[in-house]
Amino acid sequence: MRHNKRFIVIGNINAITLRDIFPLIKNNQVWYGYSNTNGNVWFQVPDGRPFEKISQDGEKLKSLRNIRWFTNLDHKKRQDKMVLWAKFCSDKYPKYDNFDAIEVSKKNEIPKDYFGVMGVPITFINDYNPEQFEIIDLVTPSLISSSGDVEVKYKRLLIRRK
Repeated sequence: MRHNKRFIVIGNINAITLRDIFPLIKNNQVWYGYSNTNGNVWFQVPDGRPFEKISQDGEKLKSLRNIRWFTNLDHKKRQDKMVLWAKFCSDKYPKYDNFDAIEVSKKNEIPKDYFGVMGVPITFINDYNPEQFEIIDLVTPSLISSSGDVEVKYKRLLIRRK
């Protein structure tokens, strides 16, 4: 980043939660490249290493889950807008106890008619379009359940629609 180089780096999806990486994601300096988000990514492995299958070309392959390309190169998929279909209902989207935001437990359930702050899973980044959403922060929120117990959630991206 210091030398303004263009790059493509392969890494684990959870790298976006790292303190040195998240600010780059938030400030639109780094984003996901065009990645296979529906399953494993297959890599050729050298002879003598464990493998899971052999390709049509006879190459030994091993799969890794949750792998993404991180880049600062623009690509078409980054301009695709998410199609939002869910309607906001306060019963379906509880408010966090420790942040002024609602919980959206699945990225495909982001309400089309809500413009406040929302906590979404980090997998939201697969479909993030900076013209449609703003990333505000990365947090570990908690909810108070109906029984009064505090329920701590996985890390969430706080986002807001533009």
